[in-house]
Amino acid sequence: MSELKTDVILRGDCIEVLKGLPDKSVDMVFGRPAL
Repeated sequence: MSELKTDVILRGDCIEVLKGLPDKSVDMVFGRPAL
């Protein structure tokens, strides 16, 4: 991933999305169980 934008919501498989992010680039991960 090149340049990261701030205040962005990413949707998808958590493990796959996090694999594509640089180290120390995440301040919070929010999730809820499926209904």
